[in-house]
Amino acid sequence: MPDSTKQDSKDKLPRRPFAARDRFWGVVSLLYLLVLVLVSLSLLICIWPPTGGDKKWFGLELGTDQRHLILVAIAGGIGSIIYCMRSATWYLGNLEFRRSWAPWYLAQPFIGAALGAMTYIVFRAGLIQPSKNGDDAVNLFGFLAISALVGLYTEQALTQLKVIAETVLRPAPKGEDTTKHLRPGEAPLPEADKRGKTP
Repeated sequence: MPDSTKQDSKDKLPRRPFAARDRFWGVVSLLYLLVLVLVSLSLLICIWPPTGGDKKWFGLELGTDQRHLILVAIAGGIGSIIYCMRSATWYLGNLEFRRSWAPWYLAQPFIGAALGAMTYIVFRAGLIQPSKNGDDAVNLFGFLAISALVGLYTEQALTQLKVIAETVLRPAPKGEDTTKHLRPGEAPLPEADKRGKTP
């Protein structure tokens, strides 16, 4: 009877050794994320809507909507930083971090911030109507929570935003000269839909 453990080890791809450069870039990415989360939390505290008096921020006069937009972007960034820090520490702890991942860790907090701001705009565009007027009409804590979750789960947020976009905008028809290769999860077009279309 053949040894199953030997057979399983043959089927697995060889694991690349954990190099010193991988550790260096992993530690640099983690330090970058730690600094970024401290800066983001400081900005969150500084920009928080004042109860009265000075509405300036670094010499700029900010309106309520501008302040809310900056706050939700920061919350989205913080959510994304939490995800990145958890990921980086896990891969560093298991000696599986790769230096080629460093740009992803660099960009992900900004992607989370942009998604947080975009989600706020989508919700404020008409999906949520405030019940009262004035500065108290928007539940800021609710929007900050949603933005932080969007940053934390960017893939799911992008999927939901795609569903909203496909509801509002009709998907573009495919032309005759489009490639025959289908993306994962994409169904082939019937022959009737392929004729007479231009790219």
